[in-house]
Amino acid sequence: MEPFFSDSRTTKFDAAVDAFIERTAPAQASITIASFNKAGEIEGQSSPSVVYQGAPTHEAIVSALSRINLRRRSDGRLPNSDYREALLGAVTDVLQSRPGVIFMITNNKSAPNGREQPEDGPVTERTEAFNNLLKSSDAISRIVAWPLRFPVHGMRFNERGLVIYGIAYGDAASNELSQASESPAVRQLLNDPPVRLKPLSFDPLVLSLTAGRRGDLNWYADAAGRVVIDGVSSSGDVVSMIGSLTNTHYPYVIRHARVIAFWTPAVGSTTQASVAIVPTNIKDLATFSSVNGVAIDLALSRAQRPSWLADRAMVPGTLSIQLVDMELGLSPAFVQKMTELFGSGAAPRPDVPTDLPAQVPKIFINYKAVNQATTQIPLTLVVSFFPWPLIGLISILALALVVLIAGGWFLTRETPFPVSIDGESRMIGLRPLQSKEVRGMRGTYIVSRGLFGTPNTKLKSA
Repeated sequence: MEPFFSDSRTTKFDAAVDAFIERTAPAQASITIASFNKAGEIEGQSSPSVVYQGAPTHEAIVSALSRINLRRRSDGRLPNSDYREALLGAVTDVLQSRPGVIFMITNNKSAPNGREQPEDGPVTERTEAFNNLLKSSDAISRIVAWPLRFPVHGMRFNERGLVIYGIAYGDAASNELSQASESPAVRQLLNDPPVRLKPLSFDPLVLSLTAGRRGDLNWYADAAGRVVIDGVSSSGDVVSMIGSLTNTHYPYVIRHARVIAFWTPAVGSTTQASVAIVPTNIKDLATFSSVNGVAIDLALSRAQRPSWLADRAMVPGTLSIQLVDMELGLSPAFVQKMTELFGSGAAPRPDVPTDLPAQVPKIFINYKAVNQATTQIPLTLVVSFFPWPLIGLISILALALVVLIAGGWFLTRETPFPVSIDGESRMIGLRPLQSKEVRGMRGTYIVSRGLFGTPNTKLKSA
């Protein structure tokens, strides 16, 4: 790292690091700035060695960077670096083993131009241990990197560039690193997108769906890429959609892969779907290039009504587009860039190169072991049910109302009946369940009517 500290450091290296920190650190975050080499190389200095902890203000960052100086060992030589040791120290001492994002800025060499001396110890083994930690640790959930052209000239050495690693420790930090590394501010500063190093088996593609309609059925993708199919028939349906698939797996070329797709409903749903996707094969799809005219057909099973009166139901699920039997290559421009940064040694094919310079860290070639990758897209079905239960309920209520009205009319209407009082026939009007007193020669008679039939007559007791 000597040239970075010697060649107009304040206006070059420090300014670049300050700009990177300010663009990646959330305004309300607490950051830690530390230097690292190899513990014990510099007497009285640990690795990593913290120079600042606090808010990511411009003044604090500039001041902290100015306190990181190029120091020498007791034998006068420049210190070596132990990346694994520095990373583990950052996790245990700085993060206190809590989830967080770690950025490492380095020329990625253990000694100038890779010329280690026997007294430097097992440099190759230390580098291998660092690569193995990055690759195999489940606690490290995401890794990205920016190999950057950054020519500097030092008092003894020259450098062509450096590498910034972004490392997410813990699952919770993965999304934070993704958002920071993909932010427009960082893209504007570094120009190139981050190199995906881990995981390489997720989200190789982005689906761009063409909105469509068929009668009352319509489908679309929202701003976040979530797909909604609205108006699915509850008796089963087939939905045919068109879109495109873009390779966002930078810097990898999908040399070939078979494409399959399936939809998985959320837990508790009984709705099922089979998915067919065309094309079924991808070949030599360059980074950020697209396959257009992708056809996705969903054949949906009968859906169950969630409640007696429901006429619509949302069924969340996930559409998975999977690349199997996959072989990845590298973007020619990326190989050229890495050759410029790390030296010669690349032996690319004429069309799509697959090899990188020998000095490139092994974490950059782990893609060769990846043969499967899956893109998952939230896809929600909005199912429409014919409102038979509601129609039935309305019909029952209407019939009940008719009966109620008819009953009310029946109970309040007087009907004249011929009644014999002391041998004399009289017409007496009575409502159902009504009684009337009628005077005759022998006294007072009570004439009563039930709900149905003719009235009863009896002499009222004295």
